[in-house]
Amino acid sequence: MTASLLSAPGAYADTAPPVTFTTGSASGDITLITGDQVQVRAVDGGHSTVTVTPAPRADGSVPTFQVLESGGDVSVIPDDVATLVPERLDSALFNVTDLAGQARGGAIPLIFTYAANTTKAAIPAVKQLRTLESIGGAGVTVAAADAPAFGAELAKLATAAPQARAAGPLAGVSKIWLDRKVKPVLQESVPQIGAPEAWAAGYDGTGTTVAVLDTGVDGTHPDLAGKVADQHDFTGENATGDPHGHGTHVASTIAGAGSEGGGKGVAPGAKLLNGRVLDGEGYGQLSWIIDGMEWAAGEKHAEVVNMSLGSPEAGGPLTEALSRLTAQYGTLFVVAAGNDGCDQCVGAPGDAPEALTVGAVDKQDRLAEFSSRGPIVADDSVKPDVTAPGVNINAAKTGGGHVAMSGTSMATPHVAGAAALLRQARPGLTGGELKSLLMATAQPGQDIPVDAQGAGRIDVAAALRGTVVASRGSAAFGKLPLGEARSLTVGYHNLGQTPAELTLTSGDGFTVEPATLTVPAAGKAEVKVTIKADKPGRLRQELTAAVAGGAPVRTLLTGSVDEKRVELRVRGIARDGRTGRGGFTVLNLDEGTLVGRVLPGSPAEPCTDQKYGSGTCLLVKPGTYSVLGHIFTMPATGDSTASGKPLNESLLGDPEMEITENTEVVLDARKAVEVKVETPDHKTKRNTGAAAALMWYRSGEQGTALRGGTTISPGGQIEERLFVQPTRKVTKGRFTVATRWRLKAPEIAFSTLGLELEPEYVDPVQFSDFATEYPRLDGTQLLLAVDAGRGSAAEIKARDLRGKLAVIRRTDGVPVSAQSNAAAAAGAKMVAVYSDRPGSDVTTGGNMVKLAVPTVRLTHEQGLKLVERLRRLPVPILAKGIVASPYVYDLYLREQGRVRDDLTYVVRAKSQARIETGYHSQLADDVTINEARFVFEPWDTAVVSTNHPMAKTPRTRVDYVTPDPELRWNSTAITPERHYNAMWPHPDTPRIAMSSPEFRAYEAGEKVGRTMFKQPLLPGVNPRNPIRREGDRLRVSMQGFVDADRNYGDTYTSMFEHGMKTDFRLYQGDTLLWQTDYLPSGSGTLAPEKSDYRIEYTLSNEAEWAKMSTRTKGVWTFGSERAEETTVIPLLLATFDAPSDLKNQARSHKLGLSLYHQEGAPQSAIKDVALEVSYDDGATWKPARLRDKGKRTYETTIDRSPSGFVSLRLKASDVNGDTLSQEVIRAYAVR
Repeated sequence: MTASLLSAPGAYADTAPPVTFTTGSASGDITLITGDQVQVRAVDGGHSTVTVTPAPRADGSVPTFQVLESGGDVSVIPDDVATLVPERLDSALFNVTDLAGQARGGAIPLIFTYAANTTKAAIPAVKQLRTLESIGGAGVTVAAADAPAFGAELAKLATAAPQARAAGPLAGVSKIWLDRKVKPVLQESVPQIGAPEAWAAGYDGTGTTVAVLDTGVDGTHPDLAGKVADQHDFTGENATGDPHGHGTHVASTIAGAGSEGGGKGVAPGAKLLNGRVLDGEGYGQLSWIIDGMEWAAGEKHAEVVNMSLGSPEAGGPLTEALSRLTAQYGTLFVVAAGNDGCDQCVGAPGDAPEALTVGAVDKQDRLAEFSSRGPIVADDSVKPDVTAPGVNINAAKTGGGHVAMSGTSMATPHVAGAAALLRQARPGLTGGELKSLLMATAQPGQDIPVDAQGAGRIDVAAALRGTVVASRGSAAFGKLPLGEARSLTVGYHNLGQTPAELTLTSGDGFTVEPATLTVPAAGKAEVKVTIKADKPGRLRQELTAAVAGGAPVRTLLTGSVDEKRVELRVRGIARDGRTGRGGFTVLNLDEGTLVGRVLPGSPAEPCTDQKYGSGTCLLVKPGTYSVLGHIFTMPATGDSTASGKPLNESLLGDPEMEITENTEVVLDARKAVEVKVETPDHKTKRNTGAAAALMWYRSGEQGTALRGGTTISPGGQIEERLFVQPTRKVTKGRFTVATRWRLKAPEIAFSTLGLELEPEYVDPVQFSDFATEYPRLDGTQLLLAVDAGRGSAAEIKARDLRGKLAVIRRTDGVPVSAQSNAAAAAGAKMVAVYSDRPGSDVTTGGNMVKLAVPTVRLTHEQGLKLVERLRRLPVPILAKGIVASPYVYDLYLREQGRVRDDLTYVVRAKSQARIETGYHSQLADDVTINEARFVFEPWDTAVVSTNHPMAKTPRTRVDYVTPDPELRWNSTAITPERHYNAMWPHPDTPRIAMSSPEFRAYEAGEKVGRTMFKQPLLPGVNPRNPIRREGDRLRVSMQGFVDADRNYGDTYTSMFEHGMKTDFRLYQGDTLLWQTDYLPSGSGTLAPEKSDYRIEYTLSNEAEWAKMSTRTKGVWTFGSERAEETTVIPLLLATFDAPSDLKNQARSHKLGLSLYHQEGAPQSAIKDVALEVSYDDGATWKPARLRDKGKRTYETTIDRSPSGFVSLRLKASDVNGDTLSQEVIRAYAVR
């Protein structure tokens, strides 16, 4: 779903089609349906970083984010809507791995399905695009800017009482789905399935209409001239023909005339409908495809619909639409099984029982390695149903000629064409009978499992000889408990004019009654087939109806008998003894199967073995399990199971337990111990955001591993405390628990004799969009505290607050901003608001009002003690604020194999890795940026963290990072600061986001020095994800910015003035292959022979804050040809080293230069290098004399610059003829 594909998604081209580059998904900015902002950045080809910026909630809370990783996909689910997933909200809405690959504009595409007979109320922020009658739904969009408001409605749906839910605008919506992207998944192949025998018998598909739902059909191709009876474009592109090519290849395989030396299609007499449901890049949304299915089956009454496309996810709207349309119109949908080449991975809509799902074989009837296999996970039924030739299929190419491709996309039209032939020969058959006839007469391949080939490779000639047709091609009995019996009927339709005598047999595990059957001429009769679940296991047999004087009729019989199941009930208790809110997962350590639920859930619901649901009783096989869950403890003044900001979080359960009988597991947070961290070498405090994550990993002997956890955004927790239950040491698989901490110098502290006060700033997200808008104390002030009551106008007027600390009691219904700003207007220099109820109160009573002075919160108990003392005597308070902590402890503390009884960590600075980073600016004195650090466990492919504002750059900061050979670290920074809220309008401005090239583990005591944003910023590459060639495929991931320390960042043309402007071009010789002003990240197929290529990449940064590297250009030339193994392209790259300070001003006139090739490519010797300099922004240039320092490094001396800036122009080449030309205007500043 997210792959970068060249020729045709879902197909493999063996003869290269015209070169087309498809944009990849190395990076992406995602707006979740809840309004939360997610940024995905590629670290290398297999790892990504994910940052989350929560959208503000109406109640002032900041959600935590549940992080789940399975099969390489990472999902980030806001806690306040977690109870809706997956029953009301499609889990794909939160799969950030896939969402990053589904490039979309400013709207989130969704599908709503409605409960029957429900009034469809207007829903705020929702725009309806199309009605989807077949599923009782609609294709809609939600604008990204409106997502927070829509998310608020979802949060209400998750927490409201049933009566309130019934009255809400989403009451009639049964489920919200991501309108996800779907991709498309002859001369020797047509005879292989027996089509010439059908032609010889006079059948060529005449009178049959086959709809091709694909990328379009080139009706001007000689193979297809006059074939297209009607067409409709559902993509919104209003394109005619087939700009992609996949659909044309498919259409000619079905009905091609065989011109220009190409072979005829299977049914050259059939008429075609061109339903264009995939765009020019080969992708389509679910709603487009469903609309096309409804058009083909309902409006145009096509007898056969070819769908050489699919989604890797099973079930959902696409599958449901196919089932309903088949039942309503009798249409036969022929669907590709997919090209993932794995077991149990046939996705939608091929998983629909009614679909005729097609796998691929080669010319020798061997299963193609890419052909996806069953069974279907939901009911263990067989898919694909049949196979057909799908390897090296030669068919029409858009624009003329022919091209060979491979894939189940190519196999599917063979079967659709075969169905058209049979439809002509047997006009009275239903779609289901056509499917059955093709299955009953298919030829099973040798040594191919039934779940990989179904009934076998289709045989049209054998199907035409059949005189008796079964009502179903396979009888799927589903999953049965041990000891149960289940029966199905199988009907037979006699197409002949004399009675047919059938003798019926079934394999072990099944019985058939009666054993003999007479089917009257042109009539029907049926038998009963029964499965008896005598012993556990998967059953695959055939019901064979031997026909007197004819070929037997075969029907697949499938079923699965479950082992004995026992009940597992799970409930949660918070640290205060009340019912707890959270979630749990159950992992079978022997088989690797995983089930998850939320708590408290619905304990009264029946026990099930479903992977997801709201019930908290599971049916599990006796065996060894890991039962782990997390529980939030909520403030005592609120509902213990309501959403909102928790006090703290606990990880609980047993990572290895035997379950042999009905069992209850109680996740009791009172049994957990607190994680404590001491830093004796530096004073640190658990400021807001200190407790950053609680993560866990559990794997068994095989199958799925559990990667779970919670990412805690700053402000997502009241107490900044984490707890973990001690465990025994596991004996199976691996078990790891980790807590993530970010400890800095105290942001705010109060000191006064005899009182312990622990102030915390009120949530900045509620009162500002940027950290620079939020008032904080920076330095030390001695303030007299004044009791200002509840901050009413009368109380404030009666006090002298000038220059003092106003102490105000929180009042329900009065915003904190009103209380604080009223005191500030009376002269208060700082405000402390204390809770009106026991404990802490983090509510703010409203937002969208900026604070005038620093405002902190105190607990109810602290506030009362302070006020009581103020009644007796003056209380001076020494307030100390540190806006820019000079150090950060970034800790990832792991427990492996077991969790110890005592979780106190003493962290000495010398035992950590010491990373000193200089953050540079562009001449500015006080810039707030964002920075984030990511830590990868060995099993992680994507890691979630938070962008933290970092004030007062340019400056240097020392970070102490956990050393561990298994932990790999990466860091990022963004300048200028990215907004964390959007309450007020702000001018659009571009930002530069840089990632460190380091992706590695650190050693204890290691010292690392780094810089970020040191000039100049040049276009270049990500060393972890180089430009490389894989056979004939060129993979590109160019970076718009690479700084002097080789930090890298991508960029693209802004949609506003005074932003970034980019232009990327790739040439073969002088032929332009690819041009884009978007991210130059993608792939394409090149000619196999050696050719010369050229990359040109120009950028300009027109931001008002940009003072350096305002215009850059890079030009690279290189030769390339097909290689057997992956080959890194030897791009020549340059790094300049100017002796500049943190404001990027150089005091010295010396300038260093280093030349190198991409990491992983041969480091060839340099042949020529020349440098020019300009002191007037490129108006004039003069050569600079370079001194060769050896090892491809050089040095020059720069003249004094009257303008204060130096621009550079470089030309270099290596001994192999690879060249580099690079120009940067205002590369750096000089004093």
